[in-house]
Amino acid sequence: MSRPKSAFACALAVLAALSACERRNQGISAENAGIYFPAALTLDPRVPEDDAARWLFVANSNSNLAYNAGSLVAVDLDRFFHAWMNCPQLCLHKVDDGTCSAAAKADPCGIRETVQDIGAPIDAETPCRHAAFRPQVIECEDTQVVARIGDDDGDGVADRPLSVRMGSFITALAGWSRNAKEALLLATVKADPSVTWVELSGGMKPFDPQRPLAPTDLKFECGQGTTDLFDEGRCARSGQDAHALRYPFDDGDNRRIGPEPSNILVSKLRNWALVTFATTPEVVLIDSGVPRRRAAAGQPGRHHRRARHDEHVGRDEQHDGRDEQHDGRDEHDGRDEHDGRDEHDGRDEHDGRDEHDDRQRARA
Repeated sequence: MSRPKSAFACALAVLAALSACERRNQGISAENAGIYFPAALTLDPRVPEDDAARWLFVANSNSNLAYNAGSLVAVDLDRFFHAWMNCPQLCLHKVDDGTCSAAAKADPCGIRETVQDIGAPIDAETPCRHAAFRPQVIECEDTQVVARIGDDDGDGVADRPLSVRMGSFITALAGWSRNAKEALLLATVKADPSVTWVELSGGMKPFDPQRPLAPTDLKFECGQGTTDLFDEGRCARSGQDAHALRYPFDDGDNRRIGPEPSNILVSKLRNWALVTFATTPEVVLIDSGVPRRRAAAGQPGRHHRRARHDEHVGRDEQHDGRDEQHDGRDEHDGRDEHDGRDEHDGRDEHDGRDEHDDRQRARA
């Protein structure tokens, strides 16, 4: 084959390969990643502070961009302690659940015999082993202690991890309890500047040490699977099921919230969450207690508004550079409402003089 024909054939092959591609490079899904670059965590907000929580929620920031998104997972603390401790309930809560042998009860906080030695393989049945450089430290495979759901084959063993994905560079995570069974998890996201919320339900059943690999009914809901995103576990960012706050009052005509949301404070006194930013002097106030009213807008019925970081930041939001107290000037740049003139062109309706002429001159 001559060189021109060979080059032409190669070009056709490349074009055929490109036409066969349905999407751009989608990256690697974080669905099965477990814990990676964790940036924030919070205990189950539905559980009173004095009680032991089963679930620890972890926000993975994906700071090294190894995956195509950040994620939210739930660590089963009961499963974690059961994987390496002789009698967790007896050690931590002074409760004998009837699952410990007499030998284990003699040392309830001790290390289980099933914990593997240094370098030994670990699996779902034995997820923990002694660390290589510090044998007194126990390390456990994180993917084996996160919440798992589904049992399609009916063998009593969970099929897949519970995980939802959102933008990378998550910086903070906070929980707000609606009631004893439902809650919200709020995450600040830098890659797509927003506050993403996840609705939490289920998972209230106690851990069964006899069935440690059983699926849980814990549930995350953030509109995943309702958009055309290639990841069905990605929280919706637009549309009727959107779970991402980008604009005050959820109104796209407003200026977008700051580029680097950095922290969240959930009030214990009121149904409020306050979001601060790393590079802009602003605070976003989220009213979490308003009942869901606007299902069509995809929002959980919360009011959002932007507040200034400080009352005297030197700017007035409505007057672009003028202080709220007018800084010695009138609200309209030293002029009254009609450019220094009285409502009747400087003349009073009666006898050509304003009834408050002295005050009008003072305002001018």
